[in-house]
Amino acid sequence: MANWKKVIVSGSAAELASLSLDTALTVANGGTGASTLTDGGVLLGSGAGAVTALGQATDGQLVIGSTGADPQLATLTQGTGVTITNTAGGIEISAAGSGGTVTNIATAGTVNGLTLTGGPITNTGTITLGGTLANIANGALTNSTVSYGGVTVALGASDATPAFDLSDATSLPLGTGTTGTLATTRGGTNITTYSTGDILYASAANTLSKLNIGSTGEVLSVSAGGVVEWTAPTTGDITGLTEGAGISITSAAGPVPTVAVDYVGTDNIILEAQDLSASTIATTDKIMFSDGSNDVSFANVSDLPFTNNTGDITSISLAANSGLVGTSLTGPIPQLSASIAAFAAGAVDVATDSFAFLDATDGLTKKESIDDFIGLIDGNGLTATSGVLAVDYGNTANTAAQGNTAVSFLGTTNEVELSTNTFTTVGGGGSVTIGLPDNVTITNNLTVANNAIISGDLTVSGTASFTHSENLDIADKFITLASGSTPGGSGPSDGGFVIAQDAVGSTQVGEALGLNISAAGNGRWGITGSFSNNAGAIVPLDYLVAVRATVTSPGTTAPVYGGSTDGYGNMHVDTNLGDIYIYA
Repeated sequence: MANWKKVIVSGSAAELASLSLDTALTVANGGTGASTLTDGGVLLGSGAGAVTALGQATDGQLVIGSTGADPQLATLTQGTGVTITNTAGGIEISAAGSGGTVTNIATAGTVNGLTLTGGPITNTGTITLGGTLANIANGALTNSTVSYGGVTVALGASDATPAFDLSDATSLPLGTGTTGTLATTRGGTNITTYSTGDILYASAANTLSKLNIGSTGEVLSVSAGGVVEWTAPTTGDITGLTEGAGISITSAAGPVPTVAVDYVGTDNIILEAQDLSASTIATTDKIMFSDGSNDVSFANVSDLPFTNNTGDITSISLAANSGLVGTSLTGPIPQLSASIAAFAAGAVDVATDSFAFLDATDGLTKKESIDDFIGLIDGNGLTATSGVLAVDYGNTANTAAQGNTAVSFLGTTNEVELSTNTFTTVGGGGSVTIGLPDNVTITNNLTVANNAIISGDLTVSGTASFTHSENLDIADKFITLASGSTPGGSGPSDGGFVIAQDAVGSTQVGEALGLNISAAGNGRWGITGSFSNNAGAIVPLDYLVAVRATVTSPGTTAPVYGGSTDGYGNMHVDTNLGDIYIYA
């Protein structure tokens, strides 16, 4: 059973027992924007109005940030000496090795002349090894023998083999079996240790000294004592520059002057170059230009993208009566146009003169004699002889009447009235008045090319059809349809409007808006398609909604249109409370 349903709108007073959403509640409205969520997933803000969910984490996974991107699920990575064990809901981190910390080191005793000092050390400190190595048994040495000239003698022992003179040696390996430091006078440096970047220099006669590497940016210089040393380089700004011919300088006092080639003024690079203006330019001569990379380059004149046969038009002379007029005739781009006013006046000879025309076949301008042109356009009733047109007279087809010719006019009863029937009109003059009678009967069709104004009533016994009309203007305020309906006659009937969309023979078919009187209540307005304009009733596919407004709720009162059985969809507005109801 249909009844009124209250519509909940903004400002309505209503209590909701439940609320079902067709779509997910957005973030802007307090929701997540998602219709489903991952079991065990972590919700993340993804942009200003969206929420995404990470997948379910595995053992040991944590939410770890990622710069410029969403956080990720990942496990910790173990480093050297660290072991990580992931378990369900836990992470175990342990250090590899036995562990422990050295807290105390003692130093004591002397062995073979070497002594450790500086102990004991707790946590931090320095241990010093000092003394002179001594009392090492020869047998404890890695090399416990010495060989000279093929004779091997144990350290601490002796041999009766005669000694040899080093002056007899042809090759002496200095890196093997020698001790001490080779003096400068012996070709050595008298220096035993170096650091990377050190420099050797003579600090005195027969004396080499070592200059330690300097600091970054330092340079070598001679000190007051006459030896080399590292010093800071002398720096400063350019205080002035003098520009030469064809050169321009900006900010000559520095710190960063700008030097450029000068192309303008009385002292530019062009004027300072060799003047060859009176000479012929050879193809092998050079020309300076700026290339595509904005670099200044040069090339032969022959490489220029034009030849010596080009240039600007300097002037154009127009012959008198040539039909041409021009502006800017001195170039570089003269402008010429054809003008009839510029042609000379003359007498026309239609038999021999010609005129210009544009040929539609090839688009070229050509000429044709006036005589030939006249012969091409002399149609019916005209004759062309030597370019002169004449009218053909006679009483046959395509000829003209000449002189006085009688013309008869015949009227039609109740259609056309004439003031006279026969008179001479062609060549001799005369007149006839043609009009309509007071009562006109048109047996066949009447076609009015322009407007028809009817001061009285228009009665159409048949069907009135308005064909090819864009708009119909009706000054009356109301239009009565189905005017044949009477209480005692055929009774109320359907009626409406049809917008034709197609034609089936003489029947117009289209979209219809009409009143379905068979609906309950006062009937109901509805819409249907594929409706024939000769139909007697309308069965709507859809109904129009009627709205009634009162200061009270509708209660159980059925809608006026459609009644209690066909009034579904109609609305009622309580103007006192602002509530809206739909009959459903």
